[in-house]
Amino acid sequence: MPNVPTTNCKLVFGTDGNLCAQTLSGQVSWCTYSHQLDGRYFGLAPAFTTTQIGFYVLNSKGRMVYGRFTSLQERSNLKMIPGSFIVANNQEYYPETEDRIINEGGVLTNGKSYIRLESNGQLAVYDSNPYNAVTPQPIVLWRSDLPAVAPTRPFYAQLESTGIVVVGANVRYLAGKLNVASATAFQMNWMGSTRSDDWGFSFIKDTKIIDGYLSKPGVWSNYQQIENNPLKNFANGYFGVKWDDQTGIIAAKDSQTGEVLWTSPTTNIPQKLCGRYYADFGIYFTPAMPSLCVYSSTVASSCTFLSYWCQKFPLTTYYIQAPSGVPEFIATNIDGRITWTANSIKYLQLTK
Repeated sequence: MPNVPTTNCKLVFGTDGNLCAQTLSGQVSWCTYSHQLDGRYFGLAPAFTTTQIGFYVLNSKGRMVYGRFTSLQERSNLKMIPGSFIVANNQEYYPETEDRIINEGGVLTNGKSYIRLESNGQLAVYDSNPYNAVTPQPIVLWRSDLPAVAPTRPFYAQLESTGIVVVGANVRYLAGKLNVASATAFQMNWMGSTRSDDWGFSFIKDTKIIDGYLSKPGVWSNYQQIENNPLKNFANGYFGVKWDDQTGIIAAKDSQTGEVLWTSPTTNIPQKLCGRYYADFGIYFTPAMPSLCVYSSTVASSCTFLSYWCQKFPLTTYYIQAPSGVPEFIATNIDGRITWTANSIKYLQLTK
């Protein structure tokens, strides 16, 4: 939090719904501007672990509009504070309108970054509260395509069988870059990093990620880009992908518990003849496909390698990564769109 003193300071939640930091003399040093988002309630997040702490601001409908958290991830289940998602318009599990649509000017948030439906009909991701009017002002990190015809008020966005659809009085269109079939929920990801340019959102089908966008990786050396070079280990603060050249196994593990969430094959592995196995992430096969491959050594004297297993990815894949906001092994294209996930974790069920 910028400009907030570390001593002799208190949080004040005003009657207008704005949460601010004040010095003992009453000088305001920082505010959330949550009153611009109908801030109404201030609370402390339930601690699922001894290290998990946080607070949030909710609007009059009980939706989160601001929050700050630590240790957001839990093994195999992502705990979400309501307010960061909408469900598909054909779902009955959440009957409230606020659970199904984003109105013009409305937002979804993970407490740090926001996605807002703009007045021109685009959806835009901001690094902070888009209604903050003072320095540092919010920065746009991503936008959907500009519609060919601007919607006439009133208009809103909702999740349908084809993706995010913007519905106005004069037009109805599929939001560019947000065409995703059969998703049941759309959410802002929790982010584990303090960097303002670290963000992401996901489309969920039942309990699995099927699509979405992430910022370009690299926050914690948590990725590898396609380059036909030897596979390296990469991780974020709580989840990592590790290559073992003695067993020939790639494993995605929970860093704290050691729980294995995904692996390459662990049985019927050919014998290694030169003392090690080899793995890389490159472009192979005909037609060419981005692939993560494991090789056994076939000639002991020269360490000649031959692949015996490959995970193929969609053609546009450019990165494999352990993103900061998702405890999952994920592949994305160069623009950050998710192309593949290991589907090793389950999200909390949001819909029937």
